[in-house]
Amino acid sequence: MSTVYVMIGLSGTGKSTVANIIAEKTNATIHRTDAIRKEIVEGQPTYNRSESQRVYDTLFSRAEDDLANGTDVVLDATFSLKMGRENAEEIASETNSGIKFVNVTSKDQIVRNRLRNRSDTDSDADITVYEKQKDSFESIDRTHITIQNNSDIPTLEKTIEQNLF
Repeated sequence: MSTVYVMIGLSGTGKSTVANIIAEKTNATIHRTDAIRKEIVEGQPTYNRSESQRVYDTLFSRAEDDLANGTDVVLDATFSLKMGRENAEEIASETNSGIKFVNVTSKDQIVRNRLRNRSDTDSDADITVYEKQKDSFESIDRTHITIQNNSDIPTLEKTIEQNLF
């Protein structure tokens, strides 16, 4: 049975780092909304509702194809809205796949430092985006694993191994 790992968290918490570690340990395919947005949106992204819907629709379509073919999938996005998490559950159900929600958190000052020093990433998120996300993030009302991403990669890998597998 395939599994979909759903990253949840604010920008700058290290979801992509956690996604990379999970994909490496499970041989899963990663689908990232940041990369999809750059691929399908012409010009400067607006992050409006219709654009975000297109991005998430593409994310879910690709994930569904992979899961149907027996491939584990990591969905790397904020999943700040309950609706997105529900859609991920529907795809897991439709493809008879397991699902694991992974809430990635980090200390506020660490996130701010990461966002200030970001380079070599598809993400456009900055501290302003982070602040807006904090105000609009919907609570997680399903079983999930929380990964505190406040330390070095070896410690993070150990934490993931202990809590997820």
